Amino acid sequence: MVSLLRRGTRWNVFGITTHETFALDGGLMHFLEARMDSSFGTNSLAMEKSIRLMERGLVRPDLAISHRFPLTEMQQALEVMGSAERNKVVIFP
Repeated sequence: MVSLLRRGTRWNVFGITTHETFALDGGLMHFLEARMDSSFGTNSLAMEKSIRLMERGLVRPDLAISHRFPLTEMQQALEVMGSAERNKVVIFP
């Protein structure tokens, strides 16, 4: 994500609910004048807008899913969740 930043970019870290760390080049952030914040939560208006974007095909959240597992393969799913190669892991019944 950091490699996509451009001068004056404001970026938001969300969806990370574990204590993960990542490298950040302080000099790059300084010269790009980038701003980082984080958020937790949503509201009904944001959800309605998100649903409309998905209905119109403008947002494809399914593309973020890197792995899908049936509930019977829970152990393998948990192992993948602990790896750096995963993005979004979905477990279905």
